[in-house]
Amino acid sequence: MDIIIKIYCIILISFNSFMLYKNGKKILKFHQEKNKRIKSNKDKIENQKQSLTQSFNVKVVKKRNIKKASFSKEENEKFENILKKLKLENKNLYVFTQSLLDIIPKENLRNLINNIENINIEYEPYKKALKNDGMLVTGFYNPVRNTIKIFTDEKQNSEAKKTLNHELLHLASTDSEYNAIGFSAKFLKAGLFGNGLNEGYTELLNQRIFQSKSKNKSENYLYLTFLAEEIENFYENKEDMLKHYFQADIFSLINELEKSMTTEEAIGLIADMDLFLNQDDVNLLDFLKLRQKIMNIYCRRYKKQAKILVKKNDGKIK
Repeated sequence: MDIIIKIYCIILISFNSFMLYKNGKKILKFHQEKNKRIKSNKDKIENQKQSLTQSFNVKVVKKRNIKKASFSKEENEKFENILKKLKLENKNLYVFTQSLLDIIPKENLRNLINNIENINIEYEPYKKALKNDGMLVTGFYNPVRNTIKIFTDEKQNSEAKKTLNHELLHLASTDSEYNAIGFSAKFLKAGLFGNGLNEGYTELLNQRIFQSKSKNKSENYLYLTFLAEEIENFYENKEDMLKHYFQADIFSLINELEKSMTTEEAIGLIADMDLFLNQDDVNLLDFLKLRQKIMNIYCRRYKKQAKILVKKNDGKIK
């Protein structure tokens, strides 16, 4: 009997050792692939920083002209007709549009007007939610097809509505002619730039305007939402950042940041935020390091402003 027990124990220990070895190999492979992906992303971001900094400094990147004048008679009529149509046909889109009109002039919502009339909203079962680099996607906006897809098992639940508003904000800030969505844009050499800031600011607006804190979105974009708010603090008038976002004008954003920092620093902060798009590839320490960079620039700016104020007062602080 003792021999049988010993044999059983040996088999059990051998099996456990084999499973530990097998699982250990999987864990090691996972971390190796993760580290490889992180290094690749960081290298890509560094190359992007250098390319964009050089382009902006020598004015290779051409700023597009954004129409800022008041609505023409034709534009105003078109907008009013769209509002009437939405009110009759789609309550969600009508409420969304009216909510934006409460915080920003309609002249800054031309992208919304161009996109919302023919938007196609599709719903898929939650089990079909896609995984993009390890991140669960509960919804997305496709500017090429002008389609929003929401993954949910119930269209009218609160999470689906919060996700829909997030994606509608992307729609309202998309300028398809220039491949720009909010604060993200595609550049010829550098590729997609600013998507991290764009997602963070979009979710920040979603929470402010619609008092919504989407469980899935806020978890995925937790760091980005905080960082976007820190970037917003560089604006003397936060309404200007709101305007630049809906006009899909990343150039004006960088111009605003250049009042407090160098072009290289501005591009660096925005590029570093792109690394936070995949929550699994960053941690609290990464967030604190980037936030400290921002805080250092804040301190430098205010010290400079204090010196200017003292100089204007002939050395006397009033």
